[in-house]
Amino acid sequence: TDPDKLTFTIKLRDGVKFHDGTDCDAEAVAWNIQMYIDNGKASEIGSPEEVKVIDDKTVEIQYGERANNWDNVIGDIYIPHS
Repeated sequence: TDPDKLTFTIKLRDGVKFHDGTDCDAEAVAWNIQMYIDNGKASEIGSPEEVKVIDDKTVEIQYGERANNWDNVIGDIYIPHS
């Protein structure tokens, strides 16, 4: 979490896979977060303004204002296979 830049960064572990053996990578995580935003559920995850894939294992979420619950709301996201 970087409160000065208003970002929350997710670093994925190596070897995490979906039930079908497909890698759970940054693209899949970012896509699922973007679906919350696109489907009017952004408030459920702290109302992010932007989601970016930094590399295969890193997702950065940009917020418009600081909140002290980013880790809790992001941790509650269900990431199904996209």
